[in-house]
Parts: sequence; C-alpha cells; structure tokens
Amino acid sequence: MFIQKIKITMNDFSNPKCYANKLGNCSNKISREHYISNNLLEKFEHNKTVKLSGLKWIREETFNLMSRNALASNILCTKHNAELSPLDSEVGKLFQYLLDYDNDFNSQRPANDRRIIQGDLIEKWMLKTVVGLIASKQIVDKSTNQSVKLKDMYVNILFNDLKFPQSWGMYFKVPDSNTIYKFDFLSVLPLIGNSEIKLTEFLINNFKFNLVLGNPDDPTFWGFYRINEIIFSQNTIQKVIEFLWNEGNQGKSINLIRTGTTKNFPFEWEDWMKK
Repeated sequence: MFIQKIKITMNDFSNPKCYANKLGNCSNKISREHYISNNLLEKFEHNKTVKLSGLKWIREETFNLMSRNALASNILCTKHNAELSPLDSEVGKLFQYLLDYDNDFNSQRPANDRRIIQGDLIEKWMLKTVVGLIASKQIVDKSTNQSVKLKDMYVNILFNDLKFPQSWGMYFKVPDSNTIYKFDFLSVLPLIGNSEIKLTEFLINNFKFNLVLGNPDDPTFWGFYRINEIIFSQNTIQKVIEFLWNEGNQGKSINLIRTGTTKNFPFEWEDWMKK
C-alpha cells in the first residue's frame, strides 16, 4: 500500500499597498485601479479627458477635465483587482442596455426586447466604487476633516461573498416628479456621517440607484429595494431590463412610460452642471 503525500501551500502574502491585504493571497504587483470603472470612463471621454466633479480636491459646483489615467490609484494588487473585473463588465452592460434601448426607441421600427443583469454584481460594483474612493482617500468627512473608514465588512462582501446585512444594498429611486430625463451621465455622491459612508447616490444615465450602507429609519425613502425589473414602454413596444438576484427576485417591477426625446439638459440640473 502506497500513500502519496501532497503538500498544499497557501499564499498568505499580504501586499501592504492592497486594501484587501487582510485577506492574504495577494500578488506582488500592484495595479492602478480606477476609482470609477475604466470601461465607463471611456464612454464619457472627449478629447482624451473626462469631466469630473465631486472629489475632495475639486471645488464645489465646478468641474475639472482629467485624463482617465489620472483617475486611478495604486490600491489593489493585480490578483484582487482581477477578481473584481466581472463587476466592471456588468455595470458596462447596464449602461449599454440603457443606451441601446433609447436608440432603438428612436428608430423607425423599434422592437420588444428583454435583457438580463446580475443584480448582485451591480450592487457589488457600487460598493467597489465606494471602497475605491475611500482607499484612495478621495472622500473626507468635512465635519471632522478625517478620512472615511474602510470597514473590513466591505472587503469581505467584495471578496468573500459575505452577504449585505438586512436592508443594506441597492435601491432604485423614482423622482418625486415621476419624470426621468435619460442622459448619458454618471455621478457618484457619498453621504457621510461620523466618518462613515451611510449612503451613496449613483446616477447611471441619470437613473438613480442608491447604495445604502446602514439601517435607515425609513428604507422606502431611498427607493425600491433590489428591484426585479425596469420596464420601458412606448405605445405597444416594451423593453425590459431584468435584475437577477442570488436569493431570488422579490423586488418591485418599475414601469416607465417613454414620452419622447429631447436634447435639453435634465431640468433638475443646476446651471453649473450644464457647462
């Protein structure tokens, strides 16, 4: 009888420059991680720059023109960065689906369509974006002039499939006016309390998705939790984006009636946003 001994070596290397280093299993090389997914930044690039607002070093109610390469920081090792690439791909799909639907509605023969998005990946992409901004020290609590906390829980949700606590996660917000002006636009606005991110508002093509990282007194104020689908209707044509969730679809279907196309800026934008 022969017994073969197999030696298993676990990589416990923790790269000090990687924000996921407490998990170990880091690579030696650090990658430049974009605060906002590079595949989205590409879509907003004009003359090799993107229009940016909201970071701590940009004066309020102003924009800066930056290159995409300038919007990256050495915050993840190449291994952990690669593990999050499916999140970037999924949010790229969501952006493209919204664009495709709008273009097809404007065509001579629009057609019914249904496309699927992995809701859990979009939710994690939102968290990844927030964590990237925290790790690169782009967010400061102005009331205390301190950097915002990067919680171990966030890292474990991203890399170890830890579940979001109850009522945490993605909400879809319908404006009080019940009118959405679709516009090729991306905005990330964190709300901070006690040097922690409580909520981050994401405008993706001017559709509002909120990432709640706490237990709000009234969750419905921030929108509909983990929606099942968005239905876009115009006359007899329906186009659907379905959100699939690992725990099953239990959210609300959002019905939006398309009324037409305009080249004007969204009415709720301030004048400085239109420059």
